[in-house]
Amino acid sequence: MDTVLSPVSEKAPIIRDTFPVNGMTCAACSVSVESILKAQPGVVEANASYANRSVEIQYNPELIAVKGLQKAVSQIGYELVPNTEMAAEELELAEKQHYQTLKRRTLAAFILSLPVVIIGMFFHHGFPGSNWIMLVLTAIVIFWLGQDFFVNGFKKARHLSANMDTLVALSTGVAFLFSAFNTVYPAYFASRGLMPQVYFESAAAIIAFILAVN
Repeated sequence: MDTVLSPVSEKAPIIRDTFPVNGMTCAACSVSVESILKAQPGVVEANASYANRSVEIQYNPELIAVKGLQKAVSQIGYELVPNTEMAAEELELAEKQHYQTLKRRTLAAFILSLPVVIIGMFFHHGFPGSNWIMLVLTAIVIFWLGQDFFVNGFKKARHLSANMDTLVALSTGVAFLFSAFNTVYPAYFASRGLMPQVYFESAAAIIAFILAVN
């Protein structure tokens, strides 16, 4: 940790410190972390590194404490880890737990998505109850196994920001809602001479594959 004199007042020390950040999954995440931190009173500069999963912050401790920095970052779905003797161990443990959870969710997503994809790809005209089967399985994949995409996307939207989670949530959410409407009320498009198409297999497959590459 370095202490330098503030350009505004020689009595106000500016602290420069680097903090590990949990939850960054893409380059856009680092931009979001930088933006939210720079908007905080007392923060002079913030430079986040997706490659290092960390952020270097220059801030005035008289205006904002580490807890304030943590709160700001948590508002958009990330975790800023304070620099303590246990920080490295806590970060490693959190990453291991996240990996195990992600592995279980990915496996479950592929298992539940497989019958949806088979029905959607090989039974073009469906069979009695096929759309309802796909609706239930896809809902589990999207809103349970893929819930983090929607939670993080919502947090970004509250701060007029977006990242990969936003894109995944929007694409799969729209596909699911459109397909659910056509499942519940197929007569709406059928009465207009259109086929009430469903895209459950696309929504479920996207969640499964994105989980696999995270």
